[in-house]
Amino acid sequence: MPFGIRWGFSSPAPLPTSSLYGLEGHYPRIRRAIRRMGEAYSLGKAAVVVRCGPAVGNVDGLYVLLDDDFEAAIEDPALPDGYRRRLADAWNACVMRTHPDEVAAVIVPSEGLARLHGDRGHKIIRMDPSWNVPASFPDPGFHASPMKVAFLGTRSHLGDLELLRPALTELGRTWEFHHFLGSGAPEWLLKCRQVIAHPAHPWKSYLRRIGTLRFHICVYPMRPTAVNAARSCNKVMEHAMTGAASLYGCHVPFARELSELDSRVLIDDDDWGYAISSLVSDRAECLLLAKSGHQFACKLAESAKARQMEIWRALARGDGLRV
Repeated sequence: MPFGIRWGFSSPAPLPTSSLYGLEGHYPRIRRAIRRMGEAYSLGKAAVVVRCGPAVGNVDGLYVLLDDDFEAAIEDPALPDGYRRRLADAWNACVMRTHPDEVAAVIVPSEGLARLHGDRGHKIIRMDPSWNVPASFPDPGFHASPMKVAFLGTRSHLGDLELLRPALTELGRTWEFHHFLGSGAPEWLLKCRQVIAHPAHPWKSYLRRIGTLRFHICVYPMRPTAVNAARSCNKVMEHAMTGAASLYGCHVPFARELSELDSRVLIDDDDWGYAISSLVSDRAECLLLAKSGHQFACKLAESAKARQMEIWRALARGDGLRV
């Protein structure tokens, strides 16, 4: 199928990956494959297939942008069965599986994915996501009560959410808990008090909404799994959009970078209740942590955006092997 002709399914909201990596706003889409959870873009001499997008025909260079370990997710019993089946269908139809010899390089946002695909013999191009983090700190009002704690994970983080169960079921808890799982929330969470369930929004709608919401603390628990080893630093910028102080599981693959920011943001699996309560009881310290996290996210987003454009322009010029 030549450039300019779109895949024959109806058009949903764009996948998050194409927005976070600067493709959607700068390059024309070639095809979108809904059932394959992917899409493809033309960069002139090259084409970039995002996630499980389709093959695109003859181009000078074919690059695949992967932001998850799909095979590990398919095998992860903590993920919903239906979700895993859809991932399996998408991955089996991915250009990485159907036309592996045509892939010039794999573009990845984490060291875990770089090792995974590099060990398989692929050339690797390393790239981080970038959010439009506001330059000014989006203060949620740290004198407001009660304190609002948010979990911004999707269904792929349901296993990690279990690490918060002791803190959320504690009878003396004084803080609100917000999540965006909609009807996908686990049964035990539905029984907890002071829980605010936000609906699961399509990506574009979520982007608009998250920039208007304000939280005091955002949490990102993480089990040491193969799926999580492939995670990017995406949540650092996503949390910063809300003005929140961030707490991360000690197993996040970008723990080294976070420890340089403040080692207190890295939480052991059994310490979530204590870590959250400590920040809730010290609002001044929570505010300082939120501001330093926002500055860190702004620098990360700016650096990542510059790197993205450097890579896309090089691929468009045909300089992919020198990126």
